[in-house]
Amino acid sequence: MSLRARSFGSSFILAATLVLFGAPVAQAHDAPNGFYIEGGGGLEYWSIPSVEAIVDPSGNAIGNTDGSFWAKTGFVAFGFVDGDGTRLPDPIGRDARIEGRVRWARGDSDKTVDTLNPLGFREITNPTLPANGSVGGVPNQAIYETDLTSWEAELLYKTDVPFNDMLILTPFAGIAYAHLDVRNDFQIISNGADLSGLFSLDDEIEAHFGGLVLGGDVTFRPVSVFSVRAGVRADLMGVDSKLEADQNFARGLFGTAPFVNNHESARDIDFAARVGASLGMALHLGMFEIGVDGNARYHSYMPTAQHPTSVTDRTSQVGGHAAWTGSVMGRISILIP
Repeated sequence: MSLRARSFGSSFILAATLVLFGAPVAQAHDAPNGFYIEGGGGLEYWSIPSVEAIVDPSGNAIGNTDGSFWAKTGFVAFGFVDGDGTRLPDPIGRDARIEGRVRWARGDSDKTVDTLNPLGFREITNPTLPANGSVGGVPNQAIYETDLTSWEAELLYKTDVPFNDMLILTPFAGIAYAHLDVRNDFQIISNGADLSGLFSLDDEIEAHFGGLVLGGDVTFRPVSVFSVRAGVRADLMGVDSKLEADQNFARGLFGTAPFVNNHESARDIDFAARVGASLGMALHLGMFEIGVDGNARYHSYMPTAQHPTSVTDRTSQVGGHAAWTGSVMGRISILIP
């Protein structure tokens, strides 16, 4: 084992011992000053609205997309701490800092619904036309696939307001931007044959969020090497969403009438509120901080594709529904004096 590895191992054992058996509370402010970098990753659970598109001859929707799935997520942050109070305005606290953060997530889901009923679509550009598709009495499958990509960036101003030597309030404010891309693919399998060349549908929702962030964290640090943090935040954002949908459609069973490629686009501009809560803990080892955090967020508006499933529906469009996400991530940060 190298000297560096032995040194790190000894530091970690010492920190764990102090946490378990107690250590003197830090009574003096150590006034950190300089740049820091932080990064981490984990898993994020998405619960977004499901989408219907495949129907039987009676106009009943057969299944829908699976809007609940896990995604891989990660983040990186860069910041500057003004520990001596000479570079950043700080009228209410200490250790004012400017932080930029970028976060991304990538996940997917798939779902299969088995039936002996005929399966088909309404035309996304003219829902009054018959929902033609596969024949009945044979094994038919409605296939749903969803791919989601999300990334967001924010720039925050933070400061620490100590209640005492162990309890600190950290209010923050700033601006945020988020990009969301959700793609759905709908297919029909009839008696083992893929009918995508005759009946299929795929769509893409691309949304841009931008707005203001306001929140705060409370950190409890009973010993110098360990802390627990709880926080809340609220984002008020404008949303610009666009839908692009493409469909193969045979106007007649198995293409006995003219075959068409339909395309429909739609746009929606709205507002969204995101309310979040977080809980985390960390070990403080000199210039290093190692922690784990859990987060939950409620989204008042999540843009979603809506496709016609009956003669009274409109053409494919953007719909807005509530959604929520939750994540668990490990992280490490390094202060560079």
